[in-house]
Amino acid sequence: MRSSIRRSAGLSGALLLAVTGGTLAAGPAWAAGAPEPRVVSCSGTIAETFSPGLTVRKRPTRVTARSTLSCTGGAVTSVVFSSSYVVEASCLSNQLISVGSPQFRWDTGGGSTATFTYVVGRPAGQTVSAGVGEVLTGRFAGYAATRVLASPAPDAYKCLGAGIPAAQGVDHVTLVAQP
Repeated sequence: MRSSIRRSAGLSGALLLAVTGGTLAAGPAWAAGAPEPRVVSCSGTIAETFSPGLTVRKRPTRVTARSTLSCTGGAVTSVVFSSSYVVEASCLSNQLISVGSPQFRWDTGGGSTATFTYVVGRPAGQTVSAGVGEVLTGRFAGYAATRVLASPAPDAYKCLGAGIPAAQGVDHVTLVAQP
């Protein structure tokens, strides 16, 4: 499992570089009273549940996700990112999805909401989602946002049977101030 997550992390990093055009440098150090940093980059893990479980048949599925991420960029050091939505999903489907307003809860207090449109693919059996969007409200409102998630290949036997009820993987979010 750990080697699968490491492979997923490498793949998500490569996709992130492609999605963001390689802009991963952290912004200037942040101090109280200073303007927000130009770039905030957060990485960590995601845990998702699927109801009903994912099978080979595409069907409406409630996805509930929670990520715990560590951040660089100076203004914040961590964030908990959560969302819940219904989407047509299966173990096999590649798709383009747009989901509601995920919630960020910053370690410094307060929160933000964002919107993302994702391309979901299944390269080498893994699930990889690359998303672009924008922070809509709260801290970092108006920042462009990219997100890359990757999780190991689902268990084929469960996909053919009762379904995959949950998955874990890696998550990376980058926020970039707009001119």
